[in-house]
Amino acid sequence: LLHGRHFTYKSINGDTAITFVSTGVEGAFATEENPYAAHGPWLQILLTEEFVEQMLGDLQELNTREEASRAFLFELLLSDFLSGSPQVSNLFV
Repeated sequence: LLHGRHFTYKSINGDTAITFVSTGVEGAFATEENPYAAHGPWLQILLTEEFVEQMLGDLQELNTREEASRAFLFELLLSDFLSGSPQVSNLFV
């Protein structure tokens, strides 16, 4: 994502997909004005460079053994982000 690419999760049960895109990905429906875009069963979510950097920092904590028990927080972070929660930035404070 930091290199102007995208990352897609595709359902094994059909044609449903969620794609994380960064600013400047050619052909993306999601934009800074509309960070969530649906095209049929395909959802695109625009992730800003700042958000990706924050995620990388938060995930870095999982590299240590004592922090690994907090893995559920990543799931919570992703879940809250997808639901549009404004509290995402405060999860790891």
